[in-house]
Amino acid sequence: MSIAEGLQGLAVPIDTLDLDPGNVRVHDDRNIRVITKSLERFGQRVPLVVRRETGHVLAGNARLLAARALGWTEVAAIFVEDDDATATAFAIVDNRSSDLSTFDKKSLAEVIAALHTSDLPLEDIGFDDKEVEALIDSLEMELEGETGTKGEEDTGGEVVPIGI
Repeated sequence: MSIAEGLQGLAVPIDTLDLDPGNVRVHDDRNIRVITKSLERFGQRVPLVVRRETGHVLAGNARLLAARALGWTEVAAIFVEDDDATATAFAIVDNRSSDLSTFDKKSLAEVIAALHTSDLPLEDIGFDDKEVEALIDSLEMELEGETGTKGEEDTGGEVVPIGI
């Protein structure tokens, strides 16, 4: 069990927390596996958000499942005094806000390429080989579209081979 130093004062017994029975987010096996690998490698760096009145986790249900799967006895959590509507709204926006963001494909490809040369398995950060290939293919297609054809530069209608 590894809770980041700055969060250790927030540690609570894991068996005092419950999954949110109203959680509308679905966590499949792959999702839990990625989170479990993240907790193993990096430890807990973000506290769970828990409704004090019920002990239900509003944000971090998957992290709680992963920590339990790892046999952790404590997790870092902050407690809030939310009414039912506020608790539900926060739980939804916590998940929905990440759905509304996207990756910058070029930057992501560059970062993944750099990580690929390290000892970090890309599966540990949620990408399998097929996804990495698809990302690279997508980026290559995007770059081809910007330059006309591969290896040539678009000069506003006239295609001129690069280097001439």
